[in-house]
Order: sequence, then structure tokens, then C-alpha cells
Amino acid sequence: MELSTDNKVSSYDFKATRLRTFLTLLGCLPATLTPLIGKTLQELHLRNCGSSFTSFHLDLFPNLKTLHIESSHYFETVSMSDGMSLEELTFFSIKDCVSFVSFPDGGLIAPKLSELEIINCPNLKWLPR
Repeated sequence: MELSTDNKVSSYDFKATRLRTFLTLLGCLPATLTPLIGKTLQELHLRNCGSSFTSFHLDLFPNLKTLHIESSHYFETVSMSDGMSLEELTFFSIKDCVSFVSFPDGGLIAPKLSELEIINCPNLKWLPR
């Protein structure tokens, strides 16, 4: 897995690393990393995630401003708890995720969202309200 934080690409010991507000992962987001970065992360780029990455739970990243999910062919859904609001999210992009079908049933509550980009997601059933 390749990890890039603040424009530096390196190999990391996830338990010993203090990650900043920007993270790019080529591969997949390890479950062990999520508790370490979830609350502080503001920008997340996920690319080429494998078959274990089928959904993304937005509740784990309440302060995201920018989210890119790209070329993750098994990715199907975005979820979040009822009534949960992503107060800081301004940009959300999903590209080349051919299995992507849905946003949360209750809609996507993101009052600052100014750009929603969905490209080459042929199985998408509906856009968020």
C-alpha cells in the first residue's frame, strides 16, 4: 500500500504515525488506521481499493472537507447514520466505481457541499437528496 500525507509518499508504521489533515491511499483504508485519523482528517483520496472495500461509512470522518473515491471497482455504497450531518464537506467525487449503486437512504446532509462529481458510475440508482 502506498500512503501519501501532506504530499509526501512513504512507508508508515500506522501505530506510530501522527497523520495530518490530508491523506491519499492507493489500495484501501485499513480498519486499524481509521480510529487514528477519523476525527481530524479533512481531505481523503481513496484509489484502487480492493474487493474488501464495498462501502464507506461517512460517520467515521465528521470533519472531511474533500472526499475522492476513484477506480475502486467493488465499491457499492456510501452510508451514514440517520440525522448525521457532514458540516464541513464541500467537495465529494466518485469516479470510475462501476459497482457504485447508492448514497444513504435518508439523503446526504452536507450544508456546505458545493460540488458533487460522479463520473463513470453506470450502476448508480439515484442521486442524494
